[in-house]
Amino acid sequence: MTFPEQPIPSTFFYRLRNLLLKVWPAFKDIFGSQVYVLASAIAFNAMLSFLPFTILVLSFCKEALHWPQGYQATLQLIAEYLPTGQDFIIRNIKAMLQARRQAPVLSMGLLIFTSMGILLPVELALNRAWGVEKNRSFLKNQLTSFLLVLTCGGLTVAAAAVIVTLKPILLSPAVGASREVALVLDRTLVKLTAFVLALSIIALIYYVLPNRKVTLAEVLPAAVFSGALWEIARYLFVACLPSLHFQRSYGPFTITVTLIVGAYISSLILLLGANLTAQNILPPLYRKTKDDKMTEPQ
Repeated sequence: MTFPEQPIPSTFFYRLRNLLLKVWPAFKDIFGSQVYVLASAIAFNAMLSFLPFTILVLSFCKEALHWPQGYQATLQLIAEYLPTGQDFIIRNIKAMLQARRQAPVLSMGLLIFTSMGILLPVELALNRAWGVEKNRSFLKNQLTSFLLVLTCGGLTVAAAAVIVTLKPILLSPAVGASREVALVLDRTLVKLTAFVLALSIIALIYYVLPNRKVTLAEVLPAAVFSGALWEIARYLFVACLPSLHFQRSYGPFTITVTLIVGAYISSLILLLGANLTAQNILPPLYRKTKDDKMTEPQ
């Protein structure tokens, strides 16, 4: 007696279905009320810490290093991250640095205060994603946040150094590029450097802030995913701005509202990457074998 052959499901659609079933809880969690509160807190405090952080990095390049090329490269990086009002914001940052000699000292005080504000909800969100119930103490959180912000400042200066080093090579007569091509190369260099800087900062946040031991192999895929998704979302957000009519609704506060909405979207992407990693949807680069676990010190 023979039985009719059962249809074999398509491997692609079968895997796609399983992937969607695994990913859906992480996406559903992102739109929950608790994540909404955490993402809103991150976006609000990101706005508070943006100006102090920017002034600190620019002052370090200009006053401490006496490095005008690095100062200009840092301004290019900052403008690259802004979804709107780049000329207005950069012009006012320059005016603030020139008019107020005490600005770096004031910014240091504000940065100490706001660094905890922006990173505390990030830590709470990452601990929640990883299932960590105990958060860091107040002092330990302050120290971790402040050191992390300073490290991000160092990465920004390093990114500026990359631009300063490579720009003369790309624009040299030996390359033989026309003015139009040179402008494209310059713009591409800034965009690529800004993207790598964003990936580095996201990976650092995923690695340092959770109050548990995580490895770089675990967080790097999440950082790449979040960075790529953030880059796509940033371009889509800028493209959709004319259709949102913020100018009509908010008038003189258009730039502020745009930055807050952009920061909120970035916060959701950051938390989504953490959720996907914690739920083992984004696999680590390297998994420990039984032999690795046996050789670990007890």
